Amino acid sequence: MADDQVERASERRVATVMFADISGFTAMSERLDPEEVTAVVNRCFEALEAAVRSHGGFVDKYIGDCIMAVFGAPAALEDAPKQAVNAAIEMRNHIARLNEEGALAVPIGLHVGINSGLVLAGRVGGAVKRDFTVLGDAVNLASRLKDASPTGAIYVGLQTYRHTRPHFEFRKTARLSLKGKQAAVSAYEVMSVRERVHRPRFAGADRMIASAMVGREHELARIRNCIARVVAGAGAIVNVVGDAGIGKSRLLAEARALEEMKAATLLEGRSLSVGQSLSFHPFVDLLRHWAGIAEEDDEAEALEKLEGAVAEVFPDGVEEYVPFIATLMGMRSTGRHAERLKGIQGEALEKLIFKTVRELLGAMAAVRPLVLVFEDVHWADLSSMKLLESVLRLVAESPIVFVHVFRPDYTQTGQRLLALARETYQAHAVEIQLEPLDDASCEQLIRNLLRLDELPYATRALIARKAEGNPFYIEEVLRALIDEGAVEYRDDRFHVTAKVETAVIPETIQDVVMARIEHLPDPVRRLLQLISVIGRSAPYRIIASVAPPGAELGSALAYLKKRQLLTDRRVGDEIEYVFKHALAQETIYASLLQRTRKELHLAVAGSIETLFADRLADFYGMLSYHFSRAESPEKAEEYLFKAGDEAARAAASSEALHYFREASRLYFAIHGEGGDPAKKATLERNIGQALMNTGHLTESIDHFNRALEFLGERVARTPLAIARKFASDLPVVLRELYLSPRRRPSAEGKERFRQALQIRMNRTRAQSTSDTRRLLFDYFDSIRHMNRYDPRTIEEASPNYAGFAVLFAYSGLSFRLSRRVLEASRSLLRADHAQDVFVFRSMRFVHDFLEGRWDEDRAIDEALVTQALRYGQLWEVNTYLGLNCERKVRQGDFAAAHHHIEQLCELSESYGYSFAQSTEYSMRAFVLLEQRRLAEALRAVDRYYLSRHEDVLKLLALATRAKAEILLGDRERAGKALLEARGVVERLGRVWTPYHVSAYLMSRFLLDVTDLEQCLRDGAPAARQVGKRARRSARAAIRIAAKVARERAEAYKLAGRLCWLLGERDRALAWWSRSAAEGQRLGALPEVARTFAEVGRRLPERRDGPRTFQGLEPEACVDRAAALFTQLGLDWDLEQLGIQAEVEATA
Repeated sequence: MADDQVERASERRVATVMFADISGFTAMSERLDPEEVTAVVNRCFEALEAAVRSHGGFVDKYIGDCIMAVFGAPAALEDAPKQAVNAAIEMRNHIARLNEEGALAVPIGLHVGINSGLVLAGRVGGAVKRDFTVLGDAVNLASRLKDASPTGAIYVGLQTYRHTRPHFEFRKTARLSLKGKQAAVSAYEVMSVRERVHRPRFAGADRMIASAMVGREHELARIRNCIARVVAGAGAIVNVVGDAGIGKSRLLAEARALEEMKAATLLEGRSLSVGQSLSFHPFVDLLRHWAGIAEEDDEAEALEKLEGAVAEVFPDGVEEYVPFIATLMGMRSTGRHAERLKGIQGEALEKLIFKTVRELLGAMAAVRPLVLVFEDVHWADLSSMKLLESVLRLVAESPIVFVHVFRPDYTQTGQRLLALARETYQAHAVEIQLEPLDDASCEQLIRNLLRLDELPYATRALIARKAEGNPFYIEEVLRALIDEGAVEYRDDRFHVTAKVETAVIPETIQDVVMARIEHLPDPVRRLLQLISVIGRSAPYRIIASVAPPGAELGSALAYLKKRQLLTDRRVGDEIEYVFKHALAQETIYASLLQRTRKELHLAVAGSIETLFADRLADFYGMLSYHFSRAESPEKAEEYLFKAGDEAARAAASSEALHYFREASRLYFAIHGEGGDPAKKATLERNIGQALMNTGHLTESIDHFNRALEFLGERVARTPLAIARKFASDLPVVLRELYLSPRRRPSAEGKERFRQALQIRMNRTRAQSTSDTRRLLFDYFDSIRHMNRYDPRTIEEASPNYAGFAVLFAYSGLSFRLSRRVLEASRSLLRADHAQDVFVFRSMRFVHDFLEGRWDEDRAIDEALVTQALRYGQLWEVNTYLGLNCERKVRQGDFAAAHHHIEQLCELSESYGYSFAQSTEYSMRAFVLLEQRRLAEALRAVDRYYLSRHEDVLKLLALATRAKAEILLGDRERAGKALLEARGVVERLGRVWTPYHVSAYLMSRFLLDVTDLEQCLRDGAPAARQVGKRARRSARAAIRIAAKVARERAEAYKLAGRLCWLLGERDRALAWWSRSAAEGQRLGALPEVARTFAEVGRRLPERRDGPRTFQGLEPEACVDRAAALFTQLGLDWDLEQLGIQAEVEATA
């Protein structure tokens, strides 16, 4: 080893370590002279060392009869695990040859252990002697695998197996109990006897009829360019769109074989035709292949492989990333992984899963460019589509190419991707629409497939005409001609027979497929029909278990492969048979009689239950599909319900909603008015929860109400009943808050009570955007229900009380009552429960913000905010950051405000939380407005207006736009914005809150005062009427300011201006004093400065009474305002002072 290789500093790196032990030397030593034994040993070691070196490794050390070799350290080595296995096979073969040649007096053997993983590579030793070596658990495991392997065997660890399984044959061993390992370890024995130097051929290279790709050279070149861009460090999206049979899969196969692909990591996930309700299933497929998880792996083995795969990407991040990826994949987390997920559900869990997958893919791409292929996206589930949309943003920052292959006209999947790529990722997106082949290409394809020119022209022309440019049709027609004997294979080539003259060319692809099926022997045809029921791909074990007794399965499957209807592939240790084309599977399935379909679906479902009984949760969705198709309602309902639970647990709310709705439909169809009320309540609750998680809040309320009724709870539905219920709840709740609470029983073990409470709280949250008054009534109902038992025995008590408290503040009912409820929340706080702590702190901040307690000690520590994000408390974090940003803006601390805006941006981008994006947009507009950068503020507010559909948020946007227009002097446009805002207020009815309507009332007040001033300046006769209107606006603004502290200083300032304009000078000064005092108390320096500027401009106009304000002359007031404007960097306001001074000087 060269000196420069060993002088480098110690470093952590991924390497493959081999221990190869020669057995038999002890027996040899008893029969031979030591000198002869030494010669044999040296000869063997020379051969072993040569094998190591020839495959790019180096010998680390000799340990007795054992050699230790390292591949991938200190120098990097491409395909290090593969090279290590090749070296081991060469060693084993060399020892075998020595034994066969009789060159040794006593036969010897070899057994090898190989493992890949993170090692510490560097020089180790004392002051005198230091040698390069590698250390770490990966090294120890390789040594233990060597010890466990019998003579003649090569055992590899999980990571080595993952990297080399496409190249070698393996046998999975029993799990090994190894020294130094607490848990049993997975190991694989190398069964290959030859080295594998070259890449394996792609599937289909040995087909009976084959052709080079025809007519798609331009499309392939576009894909090649995208992969080259990714290898160079840029991201890309490739959407390949085409009808069934048009050549999408073939184009993809050619892309896989591109030379450029060797420089990237290729991962693939396929959607299933039955997969629209299988949560995240293309991502699960992709991640299982990435982690090397086989179908037969139990949950422990799958989790171990996943942990190993994640550890390669995030050596220190297993505990942070594995729980969320495992949840997406449907694995049940235990121990520390379950603890990480505790209390996280619904949208929070979904966002954390999305964030984890994005970061995982980004980290993988940072190591090596990444090509992600998603086939048959038209069949993808909606949760996968949301996740795919979330990870697509990586193309702007990472060397990743997303290749999506799908059929046209699937609105919710393929078309949705196309629209997103065109609108958002135009600079990164390539769209490939596969058109039918032209006539020349069809002719070329026919000649290539049969490798002959003697097919009659009329037949060729008829095939080409009926194919309409569809290559799959052409291939299937030619295979049908072969099946019928019109074309036969002899003497190593195809020949046309006389039958070609009478051969009938089917009209459609479906006709072609069915014509081929009709020529199959009956047992083979029935087997193919059975496989079509299983799906596009079918594991051999399921086929074997469902096939009729006595069926010659091996020969039948071989026959179908020969006929090129099926291909096979290895998935882990499992063989799967795959229809060569999805259209063939669809056509064969569609041809089955309904009765036959039901029988086969029932048989397949029973087979899955038997074969995968130890991990049935992985197949709930598939079982619900097969039992539904089998028209077995009880079983279908059972598995639909279980599949819904699994989907909800994986945060796949769209799929959960589908399963629960179907389960409910079947359950009610089976039981009618009977059945188990608790089961019906659970179904209704789960439907409501899924609706709420998918954003259908209003629709969820009725399901929550029905769930409560099935639990025996009375639900008030009419306005009169609701009012009576509220009148009953109000005194009871207030008594509990203000008087000594009565002694109440523990809620421990009260499962029905807990269910009802959870349903009530969910119903209350769902009311937040529909009816504020009903929201208040429902909160009282929920709190009264909770108070039936000792709140200290209810886990959710503190956050429920905190939400209740904020409702009183947010709705403007009572800050005093809000504080009282917050105290109750604090007394019930579980101090060791981080989520509860953040809910309490954030809700208290909302209360303080609205009431006007703006001291800095009310803010929440950054560390607690970060911790809240780890638990997915996105709504609470977004609310806090938005309001604290607004506080900082009002206080003129624009740097801190921008920091919070960046945090909101991160919340939006990292977690895909769209509400944070709209909050970010609103805060950017608000900062610009407060700084009086008015043209920029208008652009920002338009962006905010378009970002959300909720009326209350549009109301904020319109009010902000109106204020900016007023300050720019365009009162007409301001009036139009306020007219639209008034329409929103009327549309909202009772739903609006003081916080949302306050901005509208303040802009209305500002416009009315501005209009009045202009009328007085112009001497317009309408001044009296405008003055009355301004007084009404003043009363409304001052009333709302009592409930929303942010508006007070400005409301009081405008009230002072109004009084001044109406000649009420003393009242004006009183209002300005209140404005300055409130501004000072809140720390709202911009408004304090503007009040002093207002006073300084107005006082010189006074002819009677004092011309001072708080002991200051007008000039001093202006100077104070100017000093504050300068301090805060408010240039526009400074300019306004200058303009006013010029006006006064001119006057």
